[in-house]
Amino acid sequence: WTIWREGAEHMQLAEGYELLQTQYCSVCSTDLARRFLPYPLPQITGHEVIARRQDKFVALEINASHKARGHAQALSCRFCCSGLDTQCPQRITLGINQLPGGFAPWVLAPTAACIPVPASVDPLVA
Repeated sequence: WTIWREGAEHMQLAEGYELLQTQYCSVCSTDLARRFLPYPLPQITGHEVIARRQDKFVALEINASHKARGHAQALSCRFCCSGLDTQCPQRITLGINQLPGGFAPWVLAPTAACIPVPASVDPLVA
C-alpha cells in the first residue's frame, strides 16, 4: 500500500494491512487537540473506529506497533517484548500521526489490530 499526502508519496506499508470500510468513528479529545500534537498536517483524524470486514464488524486498535503489524521485529523490540507496544517508537498510529483515520470512508488497518465485535454487541455501542 502507498499512502499519499498533498500529492506526494508519504509512506509505504508492508504486508499485514487490510482496507476496511469505516462504519462508525467517535470524536475524542485527541482529535480535538490534534493541531497541537507534534505530527505533520494535514491528517485525517479519528482513531476510535468500528469498521466492516466483509459482513462482520471489527473494532480497530489504534497503535500499529511491530506486534500489531505482525512484524518479526516485535521479537527484538524491547518495547513490544515488554508488553509496552503502545510505546513502541516505530508504531504507526491510526488517525493521529501516520495512518489516515476513521473520519475517512475507508481505513488501512493492521490485520492483527482488528478485534471482532461479537454479534451480540451493537456496533454503534462497541
